[in-house]
Amino acid sequence: MGNVFEKLFESLFGKKEMRILMVDLDAARTMMTLYKLKLGESVTTIPTIGFHKYPLNRHQKVWQFSN
Repeated sequence: MGNVFEKLFESLFGKKEMRILMVDLDAARTMMTLYKLKLGESVTTIPTIGFHKYPLNRHQKVWQFSN
């Protein structure tokens, strides 16, 4: 599934660097969504608190803020 999003973004925007901001409230499962985008499979996670930065690939980075 991650490759599908990568090909879609490349076809729409080219090879530009992208930064995606995800903000969640009270364990809204953003980590599970990130793993689904990166690995292409659903992974059970525990709620996180704070700021995290994850590279999806060379051109896409996700910044996550949670409480």
